Amino acid sequence: MGKQKGKRSLIASITGIKVAKLKLEQRSLTQKHFGEDLQISWSTISKFFNGKPVDRRIFVEICEALDLEWEDIVLHPTLPELEATTAAASLPDDLAFVEQSSARARIALNPYILPLIRREALLSRCLDAIFRGVKEKKRRVISILGAAGYGKSTLLGSIYDRLKEDFTTAAAGWVALVRCNDLIESAEMLSWELGEKLTGKRESIVEVTRKLSQSLGRGVLLLDTLDLILEPKLVPIWRCLCIELLENEVTVVFTCRDTDFRDFFSPYPESFAGFFDSVEKQLVKEFDDKEVTEAATAFLQSLGTTDLAGCQAFAAKIIALSADSQSLTEITRKTGFKASPFSGAEGDFLEV
Repeated sequence: MGKQKGKRSLIASITGIKVAKLKLEQRSLTQKHFGEDLQISWSTISKFFNGKPVDRRIFVEICEALDLEWEDIVLHPTLPELEATTAAASLPDDLAFVEQSSARARIALNPYILPLIRREALLSRCLDAIFRGVKEKKRRVISILGAAGYGKSTLLGSIYDRLKEDFTTAAAGWVALVRCNDLIESAEMLSWELGEKLTGKRESIVEVTRKLSQSLGRGVLLLDTLDLILEPKLVPIWRCLCIELLENEVTVVFTCRDTDFRDFFSPYPESFAGFFDSVEKQLVKEFDDKEVTEAATAFLQSLGTTDLAGCQAFAAKIIALSADSQSLTEITRKTGFKASPFSGAEGDFLEV
């Protein structure tokens, strides 16, 4: 034991982590509050509970605060191979659940009414940024930003499809997708809830992605509508989580309203401290005349109209009217009228 204690950093074993978590539950403490009580950073506490190396002195302090013997919690030199084998053996089931969960989330990103209006140039730019992380092995956190209704979620669905196809063909890499509107717990539980959404069991997203990357290579985590859960206290938690995901060779991609991104993450260097140079922004702009025409035509065709000239004339009338109407401009330049069956926009357009 003396030799083990002399090491600079210690790692908690899988069994030790379970015991430590049970202690927290018995005291009704979150990891965040536990760290605050000890005046230890949340990122360090997270490393302890996710089986990452922690400074020996702090490791012992955490164990003592939980009334645990550090020797009973630490990963012993004779165990790593056994535990690694156990983790690897569980991956096939985990991977299957991740793929199923992601597929369900993907379906929810489809437009409700009209066929998909593709924005190939924007899609290509986003994929290029992602491949800088996956193929060029660069640390990348990619934010897809735009106003509400500009098609960020639809774009993310297309990104998922292309990555899934690419990784399947290459027989390497992985992609996972989570919708933030499926998350309901507190900010400090974000990592655990993300992991649970993907695997069906209480496991942090850091641990899930670590196993995936170890077995399949570098991968991509897609998060839809981060703005739905953004709040001031989430920003430092999100920053620490991104750092840990980058350490696991994960490229992180998320959609967010541009206004919320600016309001919550400004000043950017502080919000993304430690990986500021790795952050890329991809802006989703309003739909142009060609895309509005395509959307309006597809809408009328979905109602049974076969007169292409009439569809195009209808679209031209909408575009002309929107030049003098701010409210109509908002409708025609966003995807809301073609993405939501509750907008009432169908009737509005047919009355033009």
